[in-house]
Amino acid sequence: MPRSTMVQPFGPRSFTTAGSPLDRAVRASRVPAALRILVRSCGDLTLDAQLGSDAEHLPGLTGLLRLATLERDFGARVATTTEASSVELVGPEGTRVIERTELLRPLEGWLSDAIADVVSGRRLATIAAGMATDLGRRDVVRVLAERVAACDDVEHAFTTLAEGIAAEDGLGFDRAAIFLPDRSRGTFVGKLGAGHDDIDARVRGLTIAGGTALGDEIALATQGGIHIFERPHGPIAGGLGRLDCAPSFALARVATRERIAALLFADHRWSGTAVDLADVEALSDLATSTAVALEAIELRREVDDLARHDVVTGLFNRRELEARFAQERSRVLRQRGAIAFLLLEIDPEDPDAPPRSRAASELAPADARRRTVGSVLRAELRAHDSAARFDGDELAVVLPGAGSLEAALVLRRLGEATLRRGISLSGGAAAFPDDCDHPDDLVRLAEAALADARAGGRGRACLSGGDEAIVFGEG
Repeated sequence: MPRSTMVQPFGPRSFTTAGSPLDRAVRASRVPAALRILVRSCGDLTLDAQLGSDAEHLPGLTGLLRLATLERDFGARVATTTEASSVELVGPEGTRVIERTELLRPLEGWLSDAIADVVSGRRLATIAAGMATDLGRRDVVRVLAERVAACDDVEHAFTTLAEGIAAEDGLGFDRAAIFLPDRSRGTFVGKLGAGHDDIDARVRGLTIAGGTALGDEIALATQGGIHIFERPHGPIAGGLGRLDCAPSFALARVATRERIAALLFADHRWSGTAVDLADVEALSDLATSTAVALEAIELRREVDDLARHDVVTGLFNRRELEARFAQERSRVLRQRGAIAFLLLEIDPEDPDAPPRSRAASELAPADARRRTVGSVLRAELRAHDSAARFDGDELAVVLPGAGSLEAALVLRRLGEATLRRGISLSGGAAAFPDDCDHPDDLVRLAEAALADARAGGRGRACLSGGDEAIVFGEG
């Protein structure tokens, strides 16, 4: 006689003791998406199973149990038995005994035939039509998610996302909009829109904020879940009304592990079609995939930054500087332009200066000084100048379009700025075509100028071919 067993939860529900061999076999089972959709669409199927000692060795049975844990509408009545396992599938049109030969095979080989025996043909035809649409929509979500994940940066990712939501061969909404969080104010600001009207102009810069009113759309959407809003008299949340929303619209959040990255808005403003559950499920699936893609894009950016930057100074590393210098040299030779190269060195600390105490958590004195100089260079240089940690305490700067006079002015500005922070620099500079016939000679000439500056003492710079040193603090 069968006897009841304790139910230990795993996933939505479990039918065996957690950690047992059968529990592990059920967890390891994989259920095709099409079968999940089929069982979900039928809605009134029940699994009637007697679990014997052989249950863990029957792929068809463990697959059914896994399916029952994933689909809450798939009813399950489970008991244990001292005999061999047996299974019945109960549907609106009758009961189907699952043969042992079937239980020895994976679900995809027989479950759809078993369902056909317990569900009417007319019902199956309706389900099949809906499954085709559902699977097609899943393919669209998958393709859109792949396109977003392939983007090089977040800006491109959001553009691809909005266009995919509003495209006819995408999710098929009439309009889509993306709002980004303004965390300092606790609001969301429109980033961009896509669709059949001026939605992009309406969205950009538009501020929307969630409130405490019952049914506030922004407040609900930020909490997660699937949301279809029926608002024939307009939305409740402040700002959304300026979008001229359709009577029904959807909002979904894009949430990474740490924060909400964006809110997605979509509606069928011009076709007049109501947003349905399938629409919003697809939008929600895409939002989930987008969150993963954004984290991957951010990780790639961080890895790229680490590969191109010096950790201590925050400036480029030598390899990146050499690559940028090579590009500038090529441009200068093609366009007969100008370029200057600066080489700076942090002077040793003045031995007469009083010692400074530091907390254990602070950087070593040498690294702290390097970081300070790096911050000064980032603040003082132009956006298209390139600064890098060259070697140890040496820093290099490439000044596109600069001659000897501009190089001298920059040297003085940098030396004075670091001196105000208590750090002395020595520097050397050379410019093309002022000081040489080819830009390949600039590094050598700047090194020679730096050596002349060091020979003259601390806190000064020399220009290649110049007669007098620039002494910082005397200007």
